[in-house]
Amino acid sequence: MGGKVASTKILVRLVAALVIIASAGCSKDSNYGTSPGGSTSTSGGAPNTVYMAGMAFSPLTLNVADSTDVTFRNNDTDIHTATANDASWDTGDIAPNSSRVVRFNKAGTFAYHCVRHPMMTASVHVQ
Repeated sequence: MGGKVASTKILVRLVAALVIIASAGCSKDSNYGTSPGGSTSTSGGAPNTVYMAGMAFSPLTLNVADSTDVTFRNNDTDIHTATANDASWDTGDIAPNSSRVVRFNKAGTFAYHCVRHPMMTASVHVQ
């Protein structure tokens, strides 16, 4: 049964990557506000962007410099969040075709998940 679960996870990530590639050139950016410490979003496809699609975050690890704004872009059909595992930051609900921004002001690795879909996990590594 473990092989089926691993195969399903790989398939979900592959579909998510294809959705991101297909929607990168035609997505419409919509700002719903900012999370604490954040600022307004920039257009989709920008550097330092984490995409949500196919019930997964992409990339799984984003490497950024200190004091960088990271855009969390929902290209999925479900509402998602990006919520720090230690509860230090939270985007709140991000509707489909919308984004939120979080500023990372200190070095470290910040693991996060989607509150609505706990199997969605990733991290931001700040240098």
